[in-house]
Amino acid sequence: MNMENACYYTFSTVSQTLAGAFGFLVAVVLYQLQGLRTEVLGTFKTAIGRRTFPTIEKKQEITDAILSEDHIRACNILDETPLNAGVSTEIEMGDKQGREILRVMTLKMVEIRRRMRTALRLTGITIGLSLVLLTITPAIKCVDWLAGLCLMADVTLACLCIWMYYPLVYSVTE
Repeated sequence: MNMENACYYTFSTVSQTLAGAFGFLVAVVLYQLQGLRTEVLGTFKTAIGRRTFPTIEKKQEITDAILSEDHIRACNILDETPLNAGVSTEIEMGDKQGREILRVMTLKMVEIRRRMRTALRLTGITIGLSLVLLTITPAIKCVDWLAGLCLMADVTLACLCIWMYYPLVYSVTE
C-alpha cells in the first residue's frame, strides 16, 4: 500500500469512527444524566415536603435553585430550614443522608458534564484535523516523513479521544 492510500484510509476512518463513537457516547451519557436528574428532583421533592418554610420567598428560592440546577445552594437552603413538627428521628436521619446523597449526585453530574465538554472539544479537533489532512493528502504524500508524522498525530489524538470516553462510559455503569 502506498503512502497516499494509507493517509486517505486512516484520516477517513478516524473521523468516521470518532463521529460514531461520540454519537453513541452522547446518547449514553444523556440517558444517565436524565436518570440522575430525575432521582435528584424526586429526592428534593421529598425533602421539601418534610419542611416548614418561614416565608413563601424562601420556598421560591429553593425552587429556583433546583430549577436552575444549583443543587448545592438548594441543599444549603434545606440545611437552614427546619423539619416539620413531629418528624421522627429516623426520618430526620434519612433526610440528612438524602441531602448528602444529593450533594454527591450533584457533584457527579457536574463532573460528567465537565468530562463531556472536554471529550467534545478533543473529538471535534481530531475530526477537524482528520478532514483537513484528508483534503491535503496529495500535498503531504510526497514527503514520507511528513505524511508519517500526520498519520501518527491523527491516530494518537484518536486514541486519546477513545481513552477520554472510558471514564464517561464507566460513570454510566456505576
